[in-house]
Amino acid sequence: MLLFAPMGFLLRFIVKGRKGALLTLLISFVSSLSFELIQLLYAIGEFDVDDIMLNVAGAMLGYVGEAACEAAVRKVRDIRKSKSAGA
Repeated sequence: MLLFAPMGFLLRFIVKGRKGALLTLLISFVSSLSFELIQLLYAIGEFDVDDIMLNVAGAMLGYVGEAACEAAVRKVRDIRKSKSAGA
């Protein structure tokens, strides 16, 4: 999960809104599936569906986390702006 969270975080900068969420979901799914298929084909590890689900969840967590950070920064800026306007 932690390795795919930055992917979601960065994809939010590229595409925002519903398209960004769907794109993050799709890219993280395809990337994770590719890694799992490579493990299966080259007998490096095991093909595990749980890994795919957790990686996609991690990417979406990163996407939502960036949205929360952006909202928090916007809120702090609004508070600072209102304090400086009132002083």
